[in-house]
Amino acid sequence: MSISNKDARIRWEDDREQDLWDFMRRRLQDGLSVTAALKEYGDKNGMSWLTARWKYYQIRSRQGETPVPRQPSKPARVSRGRRAVASQQEFFSYLTDLVEGSANSGEDIVPLIKGLSRLAMLSSEGIRLKEALRERERLAASAASEAEKARAERDRALESLQRLCSFLEEWLAAPPVERVGSLKEFSERLRAEIDSAMAN
Repeated sequence: MSISNKDARIRWEDDREQDLWDFMRRRLQDGLSVTAALKEYGDKNGMSWLTARWKYYQIRSRQGETPVPRQPSKPARVSRGRRAVASQQEFFSYLTDLVEGSANSGEDIVPLIKGLSRLAMLSSEGIRLKEALRERERLAASAASEAEKARAERDRALESLQRLCSFLEEWLAAPPVERVGSLKEFSERLRAEIDSAMAN
């Protein structure tokens, strides 16, 4: 902790806790957010708003209550795109204040933020690779299923062909006179065997 920040916290031993508490009650009643009210208090008293926040939450924790519930204002109808932009701006503003406040207190959190950013990027890449692996497994399973269907169709066709060949061998093994006499039956059965093979 830097000397200036340490001195700022020591100064709270004066009668400023009630001043901060009363100020926060008024500003929250006016509709300000906790962060906005703390920044205003810090500007007026020449201190980091992070120091004021530290003391504010310490007081609130000790008293076990909030100064006053913030009056909810009727939200204006804002497009989703504008809300996203505003949210990003608030995030970057808070991040900037956090970096500056940590630098003033002698704690450099920039490496930590970079590490978290790197971790988030690796996590995103891991999710992408996991989805790609799932897609690959799905395609492999689909290909295996199609191959199984093809094998089943091949086996059925081979079975039909073997049955047809056996029928022809039996008919050709019969005497010529018998073959001529059963020609009509042969034609009907041959047609039935062919139709069965085509249906499979």
